[in-house]
Amino acid sequence: MHRFPKIMLGTCLVASLFLTACEDTSTDPTAPVDPTDPTTPVDPTDPTDPTDPTDPTDPTDPTDPTDPTDPTDPTDPTDPTDPTDPTDPTDPTDPTDPPTPTDPALITYYKDAENLTGYALKTALFNIIKDHSSRSYNALWDFYEEYEIDSYYENDGSILDMYSENPNGTDSYNYEKVTNQCGNYRGEGSCYNREHSFPKSWFGGKRAPMNSDVHHIVASDGYVNGKRGNLPYGDVGAATWTSSNGSKVGSAASNLGFSGTVFEPIDEFKGDLARGYFYMATRYQNVIGSWETNSSNSNAVLDGSSDVVFEPWALKLLMKWHRQDPVSKKETDRNAGAQKHQGNRNPFIDHPEYVDVIWGN
Repeated sequence: MHRFPKIMLGTCLVASLFLTACEDTSTDPTAPVDPTDPTTPVDPTDPTDPTDPTDPTDPTDPTDPTDPTDPTDPTDPTDPTDPTDPTDPTDPTDPTDPPTPTDPALITYYKDAENLTGYALKTALFNIIKDHSSRSYNALWDFYEEYEIDSYYENDGSILDMYSENPNGTDSYNYEKVTNQCGNYRGEGSCYNREHSFPKSWFGGKRAPMNSDVHHIVASDGYVNGKRGNLPYGDVGAATWTSSNGSKVGSAASNLGFSGTVFEPIDEFKGDLARGYFYMATRYQNVIGSWETNSSNSNAVLDGSSDVVFEPWALKLLMKWHRQDPVSKKETDRNAGAQKHQGNRNPFIDHPEYVDVIWGN
């Protein structure tokens, strides 16, 4: 907002713009002004005049409508009490604001989890989200058509694929929704399919409701999906293959705590995928303890428990990715779409702090 000082022009000053002389009513124009003299006229051009009630630089001026420190100023664009303020992160009427714990709908949704910590909180969240409607595997295409769209980077309406999206430039290829569904593929850019970020072999194959749960199944380039297979996510030390957007397959970094082959997505989406894993650990805590031995890679990531769920190295990695890549608008929009699609939400998108409250210690 541009603020302009208010200038009060007396009759004499206005007249002086048109006449060559004006009657001098002062006795000595060089004499210092006595600010305590009630007969001394207020100098409208003196920004330090303490007696000027319209002084635009006076932060205590109650009559100044542009006072930036006045919380009731209706013209102040950063006024935290202004419900129309587009920069207010707690404004519940702003559709671009991510959900916060002050949103009435979310307060109601998570009411039974209030004031809980640790695995008691995790169990409460399980009870909140467990009874979602299991949709068909083919219904994922319908979900992608509406909620897996790039409205955030190129904003071109193409399918948003975390394994090919270039957040800082032009994508190497784009997929038109529906038209470019897989299908067969020969390389990158052929088609998009349905990637189980939490591999289906880890939970025993095509088993409902995990096999069609949108909170962990994302649109993906078919070829890159195949390269990832059911590998654990991790930090790559030496890459053996790299996708067009920088996603990598290779041997685990020496400090990872795991010595096998891993798949590393780009930094932009690491938090998204980590929060999907925390969702799986919570939504399926009644059964996930039995998944550890379903494959060698599930055995590497899962610890066989229903509370911690993850091996120490995997938990440390997921928490690091969660903290380094905060929740984005892409995630909050998708989370709202998932609730419409299957009737539940990912708590760790709505309440990122829950990760530390549950697993932090």
